[in-house]
Amino acid sequence: MADLWLPGTGYVPSYIRNAMKALEEYDPDLSLARDGDQWVIMLNRGPEGRGFPVLGLGFDLPAPEEIKRRLHQGDTRRRGREIVAEVDRHNEARKKSLRGAVRDGAEEFADALSTAYHIKKVHATPRIFVPSSGKDT
Repeated sequence: MADLWLPGTGYVPSYIRNAMKALEEYDPDLSLARDGDQWVIMLNRGPEGRGFPVLGLGFDLPAPEEIKRRLHQGDTRRRGREIVAEVDRHNEARKKSLRGAVRDGAEEFADALSTAYHIKKVHATPRIFVPSSGKDT
């Protein structure tokens, strides 16, 4: 963070001003900064009372709408329950698809095994016959 640049003094291009305005509209405690080559969103009152980067925006500054979308998507303080519900829905859908894939794979394996036993003319469960000793007990 040695190369931290906080826009706001001197000339600031309009696309940077628009991004700064979007951050202020979303949460006045957030600001825009440049950390080396990457754009970051700073929490103004971070640890030790100074700014703290909380979200990286990448090398190119996204449009204000995209910045707001990313903030909304990752805002656990404001929409934590909603995020958990989204994750749960995604996980449940994934489990359902995996269960289907496992069932399909098990059926294919059972068919292949049955075919192999039929070709080899063996039974899936070997049958052992023990001759009777002739004595009744």
